[in-house]
Amino acid sequence: MVKTSLSGGSVLNIHKPEIEFYEEGKYSPTWVAEFELSKNGNGDIWVADGYGSSLVHRYNKEGNYLQTITGESGAGKFNCPHSLFIDYRKSEPELYIADRGNRRFQIFDLDGNFKRVFGSNFLGCPCGGVVKDNLLFVPELCARLAILDEDDKLISYLGQNEETCNISSWPNHPKEFIQPGKFNSPHHLAVDNHNNIFVVEWIIGGRVTKLEKIE
Repeated sequence: MVKTSLSGGSVLNIHKPEIEFYEEGKYSPTWVAEFELSKNGNGDIWVADGYGSSLVHRYNKEGNYLQTITGESGAGKFNCPHSLFIDYRKSEPELYIADRGNRRFQIFDLDGNFKRVFGSNFLGCPCGGVVKDNLLFVPELCARLAILDEDDKLISYLGQNEETCNISSWPNHPKEFIQPGKFNSPHHLAVDNHNNIFVVEWIIGGRVTKLEKIE
């Protein structure tokens, strides 16, 4: 994990922790989140090893290793914890971990203690999440977006196209299978100040789709 200045200079480098899990296990981190000082956080840094050993690591703001969570103290061992973020909507901020391979989110406090789990009954393959105006926007690799309320309840799906995942070439379909208005393989997203949604997909050549907010 590398932290840089806006001009590209290296500020902080965090390497694989020297712990037993990695004596033989692979390390391939996929996401990072900071418990932001500007939001009364302590600057702790959380790193998801989503494509390696399915672990989540915590460091302090200086980059010193603090702990590892596996999910086993909660709903069960992580299976590709692809992305994570800190949710500030409640009085006590919470760490949301997109446990993609298990089709769910696991929620922890900022000391790494398990709080709850949700999603296995309505999520297929959550890649992460973005909070905007009390809504949680979840890109699902299996060809849709999910929108949730502040109680983690499903409101609706957008761009549903799950049947495309059953074609053998998915996600890297030839162009004739890529349809405008329908998703193929959302990997992450962003929401701007006008509530427009920008979705990036994992596909040969890439694709970015803008969903414009209609008043």
